[in-house]
Amino acid sequence: MKINLYSFRTDVVVTIGERCLCWVDYYHVSDGDIIKLVYIITKEHPSPYPFTIETWTLVGIHQSRREKDVNLTMGASEFFNLFDNAAKSCLP
Repeated sequence: MKINLYSFRTDVVVTIGERCLCWVDYYHVSDGDIIKLVYIITKEHPSPYPFTIETWTLVGIHQSRREKDVNLTMGASEFFNLFDNAAKSCLP
């Protein structure tokens, strides 16, 4: 999985319930595109990671039906390894 950190921009972050955040991009939207849901799960046994990231695809917006993306779950160390030296220079 290749992630281009430079292409991700957000206009606002809103809370959903007590445990979820939603990043909203007002500019890069169009009717009929795929909506991805990202879950950040805190440490659960037997996971060795402090958190795990899972992605889901919303397949039935009116029924709130979603399917888990296979092979797109990653642990904290894999997530932080995505940042190469160029990406690190963009961080505050």
